[in-house]
Amino acid sequence: MNAIIEKCDDIVVVDVANESIDASNSGDFKHDLEAAFEDNTRIVLDLSHVEFVDSAGLGAMVWALKQLTSRGGDMCLCNVNGSVRALFELVRMHKLVSVFNSRDEAIVSFKE
Repeated sequence: MNAIIEKCDDIVVVDVANESIDASNSGDFKHDLEAAFEDNTRIVLDLSHVEFVDSAGLGAMVWALKQLTSRGGDMCLCNVNGSVRALFELVRMHKLVSVFNSRDEAIVSFKE
């Protein structure tokens, strides 16, 4: 999986550079997220390149959220395209994790 990890103060932004998060790469996705978790508890997932997410991808995101919340942290998403956003609403994922229109909005949400 191609993920670019950037640090913005004490917030980590994970830019997922793949077009999909699915059964073929969800293990790699989790591995990349584990690297971002090391000493960080506030994660922003930038999904601007992601066009498709399946149940394995959703499971990996829920796993990441559980890992963070168990350590007192949180995760939010940004730049979610229409079809992925529709899936999140269908399975009520947007009730578990905040979804923002831009990276800046997501980062600011952690600072408030």
